[in-house]
Amino acid sequence: MFWRNVLATFGERSGYSTEQGQFVPYFQYKIGPYQTDLYLYFPKEPYALRYKNEIFNKLLEFTGYDIIRYLDFHYAAYANKEDFLRFLQYELSDRLKLKSNTQLESAMNWVTEKKEELQNDRKREIEAEIKQGVQEIIGNQPSVSGKDTDNQVRALTDKISERLGKIMADTEASLHGLTGKLATGEIELNNHNHEIN
Repeated sequence: MFWRNVLATFGERSGYSTEQGQFVPYFQYKIGPYQTDLYLYFPKEPYALRYKNEIFNKLLEFTGYDIIRYLDFHYAAYANKEDFLRFLQYELSDRLKLKSNTQLESAMNWVTEKKEELQNDRKREIEAEIKQGVQEIIGNQPSVSGKDTDNQVRALTDKISERLGKIMADTEASLHGLTGKLATGEIELNNHNHEIN
């Protein structure tokens, strides 16, 4: 235990595996000599910390729209989009706390944009499911005409969608408020004794 504490004190201990390949491959990589394309390159199978560092070393090689191309390339290849965005958001946030950097800030803006796209896609899917469900319920009623059914479905769907939109907007605002304070390091005073008069 003593030696583990000594090693931790001098930065010689790490929570990352030192076994090669023991990481989630969010970004595509190849084993071989370095190339200037969008893949990550390693001379041999990397270990976790080296892999993560190379993601951002490669990112820092790009500027402007090329940053977006790099991120889009890897995002499109990774199956779980939410997991990819969550990984990148926390990694970027952590690195931005250490040092402000325009490439990292561009990447963080990309993450925000993609999260909004996913949320809008989810909202459209939910609205379509609600509409279909309502049509099935109202369509099974024998005394209602086709035109009346469409009007009832539209009215009910609009009400449900409006309410769902408000819930999603409130949730997004709450999450943005939380992550915004963490990412920028803002300090919020909760006690009037801390205010300067």
